[in-house]
Amino acid sequence: MDLGTLASASDSLMMLAVVGYLAATTLHALEVGLAAPRRQAVLATTGPPSDVDVDVDVDVDRNAGPNARIAGTAAVAVTAVAFVVHAGAVGTRAAAAERVPWANMYEFILVTTLAGAAVWLVALVRRPAIRPLGLFGVLALTLLLGGAGRVHVRVAPLVPALDSPWLKIHVAAAAFSAGLFLVGFVTASLYVLRLRHDAATAAARPTGLAIAGMPEAAILNRLTFRLHAIAFPLWTFAIICGAIWAEAAWGRYWG
Repeated sequence: MDLGTLASASDSLMMLAVVGYLAATTLHALEVGLAAPRRQAVLATTGPPSDVDVDVDVDVDRNAGPNARIAGTAAVAVTAVAFVVHAGAVGTRAAAAERVPWANMYEFILVTTLAGAAVWLVALVRRPAIRPLGLFGVLALTLLLGGAGRVHVRVAPLVPALDSPWLKIHVAAAAFSAGLFLVGFVTASLYVLRLRHDAATAAARPTGLAIAGMPEAAILNRLTFRLHAIAFPLWTFAIICGAIWAEAAWGRYWG
């Protein structure tokens, strides 16, 4: 397969991945819409769990109903398929360019969203109770990957300043930490919204059902901490590597 065909295949796979993530987001929205009223009723009766319950496995389908369970399971399956297609887009881009596929903003977005999708799927395997977060997490992937087309560039050789081993180290670390930050941003934002929702529920004020369908605040708090505890040291490493690379390329660490 010639390089032009590989580049075209990468673009086509990227668009298929966007469609897949969008379908998964829709299924997650259906899951949350079906499950939120039941979960809100249970929370009003039992109250939110305490922080000591955070590390206890929670059955995400408890009180959610069979239809919500089917929609949520389908959403995860579609997300996994979209992730594989997404990885194919990155892989064919690398093969077409004959280099690492993160030398410009378009490629960086592709790799960062791929890292974010991987982090989300790993977190989901470790704690199935966070599955409703896919409504916002996968939506963020959809928007970012869909918007990557606005900065799309054709496959091209590296410019001399980028032709360095530091490209592999610095940008890879930055992309993966950005993927962690992406998921961490979603969980942190929803943690704040969940706290406001719980306070409104306690005061008998109406609130949005979408937030009612999210995991409890204690779970979101712990997950946010763990994601950022990994992302910040990795991002620091990426900044250090970038400064060293800048000094080697331009004669100064910062500019």
